[in-house]
Amino acid sequence: MCLLVLVMAFFYVSIFQKEKCLLIHDRFQLKQEDLLSFIRLILPTANTAIAMTQDIFSGQPSTTLKVVPVLIFTAKYGQYITMWRLFAIGFFNCIAVPKLCSCYSQQIHRLGISINSYVCDKWKDCQHKKMITFFTATIFWNVFGAKQRITTAFIAIVIIQYHRQFRQENNNAVVKSVPEQP
Repeated sequence: MCLLVLVMAFFYVSIFQKEKCLLIHDRFQLKQEDLLSFIRLILPTANTAIAMTQDIFSGQPSTTLKVVPVLIFTAKYGQYITMWRLFAIGFFNCIAVPKLCSCYSQQIHRLGISINSYVCDKWKDCQHKKMITFFTATIFWNVFGAKQRITTAFIAIVIIQYHRQFRQENNNAVVKSVPEQP
């Protein structure tokens, strides 16, 4: 949008008479007080936006795992996002999702735990873990393109780093909870 405004201003100044532009520019004067009041109005919002951006792109594995799916989705389907759809999704999220979560939170929690335990049990019982992992990686490598491979490698690295960080935090908590013997 900024580039479009700049192009329109350039063509307006270049094509139309310069005297008219000079008259318009002479009538508009920016004073220091105007600028300071505008900065006082915008500065808290800008600082909040900068702080949130720093938190989002901090490089922490848990934050990265939360942000990456949103970025991938918007990169893939961003052209379909309109203001009307954003309002509809926002309305749905504000009204229906909290009500559904409050009504069915226990069932959702039990379902998540049962699916997690089922998958973990089946993986522990599997005798051919390395072979399944190798064949899955081979199929993935042959079916998907370079962009998906790079994205998957990045997400895998983030998951590994998150697992290491989580394990290190658990080890530190265990060491702190064990009393020292005299």
